[in-house]
Amino acid sequence: MSEKYTHSLSTGSGSTTIDLLLNDDATVVVQIASNWMGIGKHSYELSGTYKVISPAHGWLLIDAVKHKFTVNDQEQEEKLAVAIISKKAIIVEYFKISPSPYLENPDDLGSMQQLGYANWNETFDLLLIVQNSDHGYLQAIYEEGYLVWSEDADEPNDSDKAQVETLIHTLLLLDKTKHSRETI
Repeated sequence: MSEKYTHSLSTGSGSTTIDLLLNDDATVVVQIASNWMGIGKHSYELSGTYKVISPAHGWLLIDAVKHKFTVNDQEQEEKLAVAIISKKAIIVEYFKISPSPYLENPDDLGSMQQLGYANWNETFDLLLIVQNSDHGYLQAIYEEGYLVWSEDADEPNDSDKAQVETLIHTLLLLDKTKHSRETI
């Protein structure tokens, strides 16, 4: 039977919602909707297959990523070349656990949480962790709004750089997210 999991986080500055669907035919679809002040509205659709390692652990093998965004009130769509950062597929590990309370570190959301402007799913049953890529780009991090490449990763050429940055941003939205199981 197909399984659906959802992650949501919202503050006074924006929101991110992630829907994960594990289909009966071993395909996976991850839909990310993100709308944050200063970044704007973006949506991503990641697809591929999944591999069950044990009843509580498996891999999402992402081989396609679509990115939708708005420029000058016109919706744009681009297919991102997964091969730029991974030889076969981007691997995202999943861990299923018994329902647990989803607690945020009070320092992470600062005054937004204290004033009641921050919300997220109350429990979680699944945790996602993005694995490092073949090219080492996933070790790149955002520092004060800028992408900083890890020391052991070659900086991509100019034609690939924008796609690598978008892929990394997408995967950072997905990494270490906590999802609640939904009824289908």
